[in-house]
Amino acid sequence: MKITKKELQKIIKEELSEAYGGALGPFPDRYGLPPVDPIAEEPGMYTADDELRELGDKISEMVVLSRQVEELMLDMGMRYGELAVLGTNARIAKKTIKELEDKYGQKLDDIARFSKHGEGLDEKLKASDGAGAYVTNFRQSDAPQFQGKGKKKRQQMAIAAYLQDKEDQGKK
Repeated sequence: MKITKKELQKIIKEELSEAYGGALGPFPDRYGLPPVDPIAEEPGMYTADDELRELGDKISEMVVLSRQVEELMLDMGMRYGELAVLGTNARIAKKTIKELEDKYGQKLDDIARFSKHGEGLDEKLKASDGAGAYVTNFRQSDAPQFQGKGKKKRQQMAIAAYLQDKEDQGKK
């Protein structure tokens, strides 16, 4: 089969057109085609370039946004880690409190009982509190020295303690 020069140029043009997506290739005048002024005759090419630039800009924006998202995710991960540590510390503290409560439960009950009666653990009556405070305190007390003593005897002991404190206060 014999191919003419014109047919060969046509085949090459078609192949180049297919290879370059419809463009005439890098050297359109090499195959007998007239040189083309790209600005004057192919505005579509520049439209495509503008679209490519726009696409490139959007891709750049997406890259920036993906980096920001990555930083935020890292920050969130760090915060989650901090919260997890705080939760672990809270569980440890709660467990320790429970252990101490079990170990010292009776002592805590004693403290609560003394506080309920208006007495402190180291609180001491003063003469300025009055004799009535002494009597009330001695009647409510469950101290060993009051075991088996009646109301009358406790009252006598309270008044004696009040008078002794009043005398000691006068000496100071």
